[in-house]
Amino acid sequence: MFQGYDPAACVPDQQAYVDVAAPILDTYCNGCHSDPPAFGAPLPLTDYDALIAGIPGTRPVDRLAHRSSARTMPPPSSTQLPHTDLDSLVAWATCGEVHPSPDVGVSINAEVYQASVPDLIDLPTFDVVADDYRVERDTLDMYRCFAMDVPVDEERFIRRMQVVVDDARVLHHAVLAIDPDRVTEGRDEFTCFDFPYRETPFLYAWAPGTDAFDFEDGGLRIRPGDRIVVQIHYNNGAGVVGVRDRSGIRVFHGPVKGTEWFMRDLGPTGFDVPEGTSEACNETKVAEPMMLLAGMPHMHQLGVEMHQVVERRDGLFEPVFDLEGWNFESQRFYRYDRRLEKGDRLHTWCVYDNQTGAPSQYGEATTDEMCYHFAYVGSPP
Repeated sequence: MFQGYDPAACVPDQQAYVDVAAPILDTYCNGCHSDPPAFGAPLPLTDYDALIAGIPGTRPVDRLAHRSSARTMPPPSSTQLPHTDLDSLVAWATCGEVHPSPDVGVSINAEVYQASVPDLIDLPTFDVVADDYRVERDTLDMYRCFAMDVPVDEERFIRRMQVVVDDARVLHHAVLAIDPDRVTEGRDEFTCFDFPYRETPFLYAWAPGTDAFDFEDGGLRIRPGDRIVVQIHYNNGAGVVGVRDRSGIRVFHGPVKGTEWFMRDLGPTGFDVPEGTSEACNETKVAEPMMLLAGMPHMHQLGVEMHQVVERRDGLFEPVFDLEGWNFESQRFYRYDRRLEKGDRLHTWCVYDNQTGAPSQYGEATTDEMCYHFAYVGSPP
């Protein structure tokens, strides 16, 4: 993630240190990295001038960026930084040029889906992007949505989706959703706190390190009159001034030919998340033969594990995936290529660790919880 980054070109912003970095360091690091240091810590992290002093690449601020990105600091026995705080800290330390991978600590027994049809980049495209959105120097952990009519005059298949990066210093992740019922009509730009997940299901998600997604055969149907939405997570931990962003998702589309894939949200709804450890479970009966191509596990901030298994008609169980170390920012699609038969049952469950001091529940807001496997399914050949 540090490839191409030149520490000699970066002097982290002093005011952003006061506003962003120092409070994070105070919360997670300065119990040891105090002045004087305690418990064997080699140096304090409490003084801006000391952090940026020295030869670029070996300054305390550079070591801070590398160690925290690798999750070797704070040590495993200490409270870990939530990813958005980690992203803010590393972005400050690298002048917005580096964003830590959200996949560190995530364990799943499935392969990340890799785009594999290079000639799809020659297809017609349209971009669903931010409209020259102004990101303020103090913008942290903001979700902003941008919607538009699908610019086609006949039914088409989405064959490929990939990120459009405008200003990487503030772009944290992006999600694409379809809105066939036009629930976003009249709302071309809005705060995503009330993002209508049920009416506008996910199509694709990107985070730093995520590849494009393409369909080797067929695609996702779009129609004239559909709306399409991009949700962008902004995090200006570096305190960059004067940002006007046009990041988003590029959609490649072609004729309606081949397998039609559908996005299905598999998982429980209407559950409670009490304080402490709890689970939410769901069973889905397969009504007709289908192919499970790929899927994106999805929970919110309290999730720690997610699992899905297929119970075959003969009573045998086959795992689809087992995910541990969940990170809300690691929204990836995984490949399965699994055939499901009529009468099979999909069991989906999530594990939560609620240490907030108050109960939570299922809901669309990020302060609520979800347990969905957003899966691409289609008719088998």
